[in-house]
Amino acid sequence: MFFVKALGIVISLFLVTDVSAIENDFKKNEIVRSFEKQCDCKLKYPSYLPFKPSSVNVESDKNGGIRIIYENKRSNQTLNVDIGIANNYNHVFKGEKVLLADGTQASYYYDRTRSVAEIMLFEKNDLLYGIGLKINEESPTGPEILRKVADSMK
Repeated sequence: MFFVKALGIVISLFLVTDVSAIENDFKKNEIVRSFEKQCDCKLKYPSYLPFKPSSVNVESDKNGGIRIIYENKRSNQTLNVDIGIANNYNHVFKGEKVLLADGTQASYYYDRTRSVAEIMLFEKNDLLYGIGLKINEESPTGPEILRKVADSMK
């Protein structure tokens, strides 16, 4: 099927101010609808982002998961939210342990010498979530920022 093989579908959002408006567009996206049917779930999206996105992309991955890319091209800020069925991924939780507001155990990774992004991984309701924030001068950094994004996914 075309939408499963699609590398990305761009949802044009000119100067997005309300993250809930993005969620409404996702509900219509074929990649998102296909994934929700596959996992028999309703996806949760962050209501907090550490910057105002000017565009949002949705891509599928080779394991059947999806990646939501929030981007502000003017400030060169990017936040990725990867969501997949946990059993489809070989994952090991290493890194700094972080407790989310609902008690979920997460792992925070950042190695300044090897990475341009901070990453937080956690598993919830049989789904594996990865949140990645590309680091630049304007990006707030640290596990608290990614925890705030993760806690806002309701």
